[in-house]
Amino acid sequence: MQRLAEGWSIGPLQPGQAEPERWMTVPGPGPLAAQLQALGHWSLDGPARDFDAESWMWRCVFDRPAHATAHTLLGLDGLGTVCEVQLNGQAVLASDNLFLAHRLPVGAALRESGNVLTVRCEALEPRLAQRRPRPRWRVPMLREQQLRWWRTTLLGRTPGWSPPVVPVGPWREVWLAEPLELLPEALRLRPRVVQGRGVLDASLPAECDSRTPPPS
Repeated sequence: MQRLAEGWSIGPLQPGQAEPERWMTVPGPGPLAAQLQALGHWSLDGPARDFDAESWMWRCVFDRPAHATAHTLLGLDGLGTVCEVQLNGQAVLASDNLFLAHRLPVGAALRESGNVLTVRCEALEPRLAQRRPRPRWRVPMLREQQLRWWRTTLLGRTPGWSPPVVPVGPWREVWLAEPLELLPEALRLRPRVVQGRGVLDASLPAECDSRTPPPS
């Protein structure tokens, strides 16, 4: 597994803008608040900031790993919240769920050098303003009741309960790996008791090429 921990930059987006007008180099992938804090552009002790009202883009430039194959996977372990991912100008993912981890087959799209991965994170605030059915009850701790329609965290969105810091952008690791490298974590074991005897069920996902005939 190769973690994409270097070659990152971020930039703000205006409505309808395809790419930022300026990029700022950052230490690696991470949520917007942490990136701006590392750059000295924001502090929890400073004025309040509504990260849900801002759109930003993350960009990573990297070379093809030496061990990469046609089956290489791109891992995005957490994106918050409304995001579009492109690799070398081609869309590979649209996600609106902060809690999902994604594994995308990208081996065929990788260049030897100069690969460009972008993560576009759209402002959530305009989407919260869309009219939806009125809820049956109101959640007192939430300033924005429409959050119930989105798969995202309430951290940073509950005044008085958590600091006003909303996780926007890649909040977990970004990596490249071969399917075989992920087998240990894909293994599932389930112990149970059947008629007084212990039984261990094991499952492991497997991939095969339909063009290859099964062994005789």
